[in-house]
Amino acid sequence: MKRILPALLWLSLPLLFLSACGTPAAAPTATPTATLLPTETVTSSPSPTPTETPVPTFTPTPTATPRPTATPRGYYENAVLGFAFTLPPSWDEWGASDAIAFFGPTNPNEPGALVVVEVPGDDFTPDDFMEVAEASAQEQSGGAMSVTFDHSEEITLADGQQTEMRIYRVEGGETPARVLLLWLERENDVLVVAMTLPAERWEATPERYDAVLSSVSLMEPNPFDLPGDEMVMLRGGEPDPEDLDPAHTQGSAGGYVGLVFRGLVRLMPDMQIVPDLAEGWSISGDGMVYTFTLRAEARFADGSPLTAQDVKDSWEYVARPGTGSPTVSTYLGDILGLMDKVDGRAQEISGVQVVDARTLVVRLDAPKPYFLAKLTYPTSYVVDMDDVYHDPRRWMFSPNASGPYSIKEVRDDAIIFERNPNYHTPAHIPYIVFRLHAVGDPVSMFQGGDLDVAYLGAEDVLALRAEPDNPLNANLRSGSSMCTSMYMMSTTLPPFDDLNVRRAFALSIDRQRLLEQFNEGLGTPAYTILPPGMPGYDESIGMPPYDPQAAREALAASAYADSLPEITLLEAGYASGEDDFTTAVLNMWEETLGVQVSVEYIDPLKMTEIARETPAHLVSYGWCADYPDPQNFLDVLFRAGSDFNVTHYDNPQVNALLEKANTTFDPAMRLTQYQQAERLILEDVAAIPLLRGERFVLVSDRLDGYQLAPIGVPIWDLVQLKP
Repeated sequence: MKRILPALLWLSLPLLFLSACGTPAAAPTATPTATLLPTETVTSSPSPTPTETPVPTFTPTPTATPRPTATPRGYYENAVLGFAFTLPPSWDEWGASDAIAFFGPTNPNEPGALVVVEVPGDDFTPDDFMEVAEASAQEQSGGAMSVTFDHSEEITLADGQQTEMRIYRVEGGETPARVLLLWLERENDVLVVAMTLPAERWEATPERYDAVLSSVSLMEPNPFDLPGDEMVMLRGGEPDPEDLDPAHTQGSAGGYVGLVFRGLVRLMPDMQIVPDLAEGWSISGDGMVYTFTLRAEARFADGSPLTAQDVKDSWEYVARPGTGSPTVSTYLGDILGLMDKVDGRAQEISGVQVVDARTLVVRLDAPKPYFLAKLTYPTSYVVDMDDVYHDPRRWMFSPNASGPYSIKEVRDDAIIFERNPNYHTPAHIPYIVFRLHAVGDPVSMFQGGDLDVAYLGAEDVLALRAEPDNPLNANLRSGSSMCTSMYMMSTTLPPFDDLNVRRAFALSIDRQRLLEQFNEGLGTPAYTILPPGMPGYDESIGMPPYDPQAAREALAASAYADSLPEITLLEAGYASGEDDFTTAVLNMWEETLGVQVSVEYIDPLKMTEIARETPAHLVSYGWCADYPDPQNFLDVLFRAGSDFNVTHYDNPQVNALLEKANTTFDPAMRLTQYQQAERLILEDVAAIPLLRGERFVLVSDRLDGYQLAPIGVPIWDLVQLKP
């Protein structure tokens, strides 16, 4: 009903002015809707200077030239709604996103109106439709208009389809009217075509208006008015500034930001670091100086050169105190002098030097073997600073892209990206469309062609696996992700300053039961912080599994055995929507230990910031790898002073091991040091690893080269559409 009501307002308008036998001063206009993009400025193009056509020196033998088929006068085609028809050419068109109206009152010989509306394909009937239209018209007119069914007739549409035309009487105004209604059912929706005109006009020449409706033909609707063989449709979330600004995003490089912006290097789906805006680099013998050479063909989307100065300016922007980047110190903090800029002690980053347009020298504060991998994260991406200066608050919604795609349009129902031809290696697919607020079963949307890639939940996956002959199984792909969900634990806040209390809480969680209850058994329990596939992963150092008896014994051995103070868990979300998973864990603690834990819900968009500032015993947290190095988990989450160390864990032994591992170039020694640090963290029970999920996705046969990477990396410029 939500989509139907706005469209019915269009139908009620012609009922109003026709029933009053009046001519409106102006055709109704659609109510403007808010948009995230500024209104485009239209500039006139100069007319070309005419040139004289040269006279041929000889006359060739004449050949017959085929003539194009003439388009009927008044022919109208709408690819968005998926229909075409022919109407009196004097009628004027007025449109909305899901409805088109045509009005003919300016011609006294052709009074009337016609509305085409797209509505959901549910149980809503033509009579229901007209009842709602009647109520809407009555409300707006303040009168006692009535709409009643008169009779129906069979007509043949232009595409040969036989259908029913329903005629309704409209009375109660100064002039009786008629509504001629077509109710055309399609696979996923219904197209309603309704013509309203004075009763005497229709009764005098019914064939004239019947011919308009019989000229209707249906076609495959294209809601984004793009060539179907040039676009891919995906499901996405409504973009916030943080989703598009490299300085503020906390998502992966595989999100919106990785389509529009790029950095010096990129991470491929096979976890290899390769050049991107840079064509290559060299590293000094001491591992502290990186010299990057940018591509000669590096350009922004408008064709202007992308230089080493643009890279430096972008990093200066993200490090500026006023920018307030939540990720700058984590991902760029190894650069010499960067933290001086972040803390306001310096005007520029001393460790970044522009040698010439294509050469950038970066000096680190110590040798960091993972530094190049960090540059694959969006914090280091290059932006056009003219955009930022021009519109500091909204520039990211219409930026001069440095990546393979630009933002074509942000609509209420979609964000559309179009290929950037000036990216050094242009993408294969011209348009990527993310459908917003797309409510519906992902399997049905995939089958109906509304999605080219559909991520599935456990229930859908099990349903497909239960039907081996289902052809969709050929489109199903699965893969693990380098993610670990966990509870971060305070080691200083009573009663969690007692190791035995922390152990008791960890031993009370039945991970397998959680998997079966919430993931239908798909996925794996997590007992380590590092996920499988991450260098340094060692399942032998994991914490013990569920053991309720050992949990009770640990609590009894603690200093708080007889008097546990109130315990608080921070959870991302809103108090109005209690999380079932969290409730299940709380019940386990109560069943095993007899303790109750209160939950405090905090803004998911500010989870890390609020958690760092709010004292709590436990923080529900999760981490997905940004690059394949154990530093990305252990150092980022557990080193004292790290921006993502939300419980302020501080173990001098762990800090020392991490510091050594961060600057050791010998790969085997580095991994050993990280493993030693992880072992100490787990022995401290500074975190309780919970689960690791498995991702399942349906991939259209149209796509070639789609890869389900274990880390969120940019892939869409690597994918092709099959002919």
